[in-house]
Amino acid sequence: MNTCSCMRVAPRSVCSMAPAAVGMVTMPASVTESLAGGSIRGGGTAMDLAMAELVAAGQIPYWSLLGIELVDAERGHVTLRLPMRGELATRRPDVMHGGAIASLVDAASGSAVATLRDPEDETWAGHATTDLNVSYLRAVRGEARAEGRVLRAGRTTVFVAVEVRDEAGELAAAGRVTYAIARRG
Repeated sequence: MNTCSCMRVAPRSVCSMAPAAVGMVTMPASVTESLAGGSIRGGGTAMDLAMAELVAAGQIPYWSLLGIELVDAERGHVTLRLPMRGELATRRPDVMHGGAIASLVDAASGSAVATLRDPEDETWAGHATTDLNVSYLRAVRGEARAEGRVLRAGRTTVFVAVEVRDEAGELAAAGRVTYAIARRG
């Protein structure tokens, strides 16, 4: 039987191997190569494959709702994009809503944390946002691109910085996010 690691956390209907999955996006080559090799690029530890497959396949429901897409991932660093569309606008149809930008910051930081997970570490039970701060520096017009970078990772706490840039590449928002790492045992 042909199965994938998604079976651990998701029904087959949302698995990236499912032939009729809805809302799937094309995986970037760097992510495809990383998944084929069993890890996200960089240093032998990896984003949990089930999480990586769900992210790359566009199967995280909230990400799909917003339209967030994975661009690249390596250990401690993730790049996401959020194309502008009418549902994400403020009263001004060309300006992205701050809530969408904050969601992008949370998604980029959480994914950066997930890249730290060592698949051999059976004590890692998950991670959760405990503090999120976004400084809005300018309006985002067009696509937003977020880069999340782990600043410091301890056993139970991880600190992440996120930069959000507009379509012109100008810095539009800066985020600082803290995560708690849940451990078994």
